[in-house]
Amino acid sequence: MKQSIFFFLFFSISYMYGQGAQMLNEGRKWVCEESYFFLENSPVKRYLQEIAGDTIIGGFTYKKILTDGVYCAALRQDGEKIYMQLDDDGVDERLLYDFGLKIGDMFGALEGEQLQLLVIDTIEVNDVRYKRMKFWKPERYAQSEGKIDTNGWNECWIEGIGSSHGPINFNGFLVLGPENRMQECWYDGHIILSYSDFKIPPTEGTETCFMQCATPTIAYAGERLVFSCETPGAECVYEIKCADEGSGRGSEVSLSRTYEIRVHATLDGWQDSDVAVATIGWRDGRPVMEGFSSVTLDGDGSCDVNGDGTVDVADIAKIIDSMAK
Repeated sequence: MKQSIFFFLFFSISYMYGQGAQMLNEGRKWVCEESYFFLENSPVKRYLQEIAGDTIIGGFTYKKILTDGVYCAALRQDGEKIYMQLDDDGVDERLLYDFGLKIGDMFGALEGEQLQLLVIDTIEVNDVRYKRMKFWKPERYAQSEGKIDTNGWNECWIEGIGSSHGPINFNGFLVLGPENRMQECWYDGHIILSYSDFKIPPTEGTETCFMQCATPTIAYAGERLVFSCETPGAECVYEIKCADEGSGRGSEVSLSRTYEIRVHATLDGWQDSDVAVATIGWRDGRPVMEGFSSVTLDGDGSCDVNGDGTVDVADIAKIIDSMAK
């Protein structure tokens, strides 16, 4: 009896979470539409893509994809990755999906355009749970200054179903070209997911993590530290420490006069950048000036005060003296 209950629970869990992962099941069909959806009254072309039998290419077994009954490509699945083959010689294989991507990962669309994965969550459709992954063009997200609508996307995947643009988005993301949309996904005579399901609220497990701010640079210019970040609207957060700071007892203290500057960039809706570190002063009796993107003592000068082509103790001493004023 316990064994029967175990197999029943195992089957139920496998059905709930496992059925969705079988995108290349024999008989799977996708009803798709192609149109200039951004134009009012644009004509719509409807077509059917389906899995129809096996084929061997380059030593691998693929599933044949038919578009309106005509062979167009072959797909094979290897773990969480799905590959597409366009040629019979096995040379032109492309990675079409990678459902193992992590938040922030980049993925190249068919036309070579890079998209970034910014949202992963779970949805439930007809008692089956699916993993959903939303991608944006990095430049679109950058222009939004971290305020992009997370209900939208440039590309949306559902594991076991494919993309919101259909199993294969041959048109890519052409600016003025037609757009493909998957309207229905059929299996075993039933609609298992529709286009509207790509937009339903998540059931659980939402993981949202936006793009990371660019790592700032640290420059020294005319008695000032200058922080710069390439992310529009980002704010630099800095911390400056001097190794001579401290307290204690005794009759003698050695001064190293070494400063450590640490700075990172932050912006609402974005991940904080990596920390940039610069050091200026002496270390073990030798001059140290590390981590700066550029150094100038005045508007036209450089950190090489005496013009001998090197930064020596005298150069750094002048900079440190100016910093300590």
